[in-house]
Amino acid sequence: MSSSDQRTNAEKIEIVLACERNGWDATEGGHRHGVARTTLLGWMTNKHKLFSSQADPSAKRAAPPGMAPPTLQYEAGIVERIKAKVANDQVVCRDDVVADASSTIPGFAERKPAAQSSWTTRFIGRHNLSTFISRRLQNTGTAAPNVNEPPNKRHKRQLSTLAENRSLQSSRL
Repeated sequence: MSSSDQRTNAEKIEIVLACERNGWDATEGGHRHGVARTTLLGWMTNKHKLFSSQADPSAKRAAPPGMAPPTLQYEAGIVERIKAKVANDQVVCRDDVVADASSTIPGFAERKPAAQSSWTTRFIGRHNLSTFISRRLQNTGTAAPNVNEPPNKRHKRQLSTLAENRSLQSSRL
């Protein structure tokens, strides 16, 4: 029942149908399927969105069909800037996307970090940018990452440093 428990629309539909078929309310259905009562109640209340013929069964959100995100008018510029940075061999990470969105989209900077992160994930997926966005590893404490180094080289160097640290720790035991 954790907040990280994300189910697809197809799974949500199965749970809602099971509740209807067995006459369970949100409390009983939630207990039987490991879903918070309020979450299941929301699915039941908005089942028309889940059952929509335009809803993607593999999606984890049931957005109203045809509804564009309110930030769409600002996104093309952000995408252009990301692709320009990558073309100039600059590394772009999620923090860069958030910074660009904060300066481009009105009110974005005032959103909670969790909301910014969620929007960034959807933005990257919406514009197929996952190959352009670098995933930074946490610093192991041995050396600061060289952000000018290509992402695959930096990643390999950090992994080898991490492996060296682990072998040193195991040899001390």
